Amino acid sequence: MALTLVIKHPLNIQKTSRDKFLQSKNYMEEDPMRRISTESISNITVTANKSILINGVPLIQRPNGYTPIELK
Repeated sequence: MALTLVIKHPLNIQKTSRDKFLQSKNYMEEDPMRRISTESISNITVTANKSILINGVPLIQRPNGYTPIELK
């Protein structure tokens, strides 16, 4: 009995240049709160182990600060 595999290609593929990706990634990593608009925040939870959840999603905070992927 043979099975046929159907591979569905994702429709939400975005293309960008390496430079533009690095610039965007470094910009967002500097301050994680920058990527969240204040209008979209409905609740903020701070737990005993100092983790922060915004609308139920963990806010990524780097303990040793931010290190850029690559500098020019």
